[in-house]
Amino acid sequence: SGIIFAGASQFALIGLLATGTPAGMLLLTTFALNLRHLLYGPLLSPFLQRASTGRSLLVAFGLTDEVFAAAFARLAQKPEGERVAWLAGLEVGAYLAWLAGTAIGAGSGDLLVTLFPQMAAALAFALPVLFLVLLLPLLEGEVTVAVLVAAIVAGLFQFAGYPTPGILAAGLAGPLAGLLWRRCACR
Repeated sequence: SGIIFAGASQFALIGLLATGTPAGMLLLTTFALNLRHLLYGPLLSPFLQRASTGRSLLVAFGLTDEVFAAAFARLAQKPEGERVAWLAGLEVGAYLAWLAGTAIGAGSGDLLVTLFPQMAAALAFALPVLFLVLLLPLLEGEVTVAVLVAAIVAGLFQFAGYPTPGILAAGLAGPLAGLLWRRCACR
């Protein structure tokens, strides 16, 4: 968790490791799943035009789905000179919460699921609900299309019994659909 600051990648990797997937396929899957992050930079760059290359690279590490959603919704409201510091603070807070949650889960996750068996199903559902809650304020135009396509693709894979490849497919299909929608709407 200290070096892979990405929940979807970790969930996919754990599922693939459990099935004995070869290392090359693990790397390819992780790379493909994280391609969506290439879309985050261009969407945030208008808000961070005054940031130096060094500062831009520094905040790139902490740009998760959740941080992107919060930043995209609020960066425009921040004074231009404070945006990089605000984004860095958001990312540090998210990273520390990520590490704390990992430590708590590793130390007491089995105990909690043993004491409260229904919690296992709730925990499996927590990440998708978190993404949905973070996306709701952003749902307009191509973002709505991207979210709907990703949800449908993930749901179809889940229904077919292939949830891990579904994460990858949804992570690629959603942003691609959003880009295509934007391109068609601009004509």
